[in-house]
Amino acid sequence: MTSLQKAHAATTFAMIVALSYAQSGAVAQSGSESKAVEITVRVINSNNGEPMGGVRVVAILGRDLDRDLPEVTTRGDGLAVIRLPAGTDWVTVGMSQGFWQCTPWTKTTLAVRDILAHGVVGINTCRMKDKIKGKFVPKPGEVIIFSRPKRFFEA
Repeated sequence: MTSLQKAHAATTFAMIVALSYAQSGAVAQSGSESKAVEITVRVINSNNGEPMGGVRVVAILGRDLDRDLPEVTTRGDGLAVIRLPAGTDWVTVGMSQGFWQCTPWTKTTLAVRDILAHGVVGINTCRMKDKIKGKFVPKPGEVIIFSRPKRFFEA
């Protein structure tokens, strides 16, 4: 094997190794690595403004509602923490069965950057004339949604 052939073989081998390494995800993108983020969801009873514990909160990823995350149950203080995978740009936040969701699903598809920057308060369709929404100011990273227990005939 001539020195030119050896150099060509070494170059080819180096390119194959570099491509394999890049495809495995081991090569970081220049300073733009995404990291998982956590958002806090606060569920408020639309009837009395009190936090609602024991509510199962669900998050659906993407504007096209691509993927559900596992449900998380709110604590006694009405808070639930949801960990969003790296690269999530949009999330829809809501509740599963058992409670009436006063913040409509169509109004809870939110940009993650807005949630992280200043927080979001959802609308309260259960008590539109009530001033309860104005009592709540979200923290950065927090989504506030309104709910109430279902009535007998709504089950």
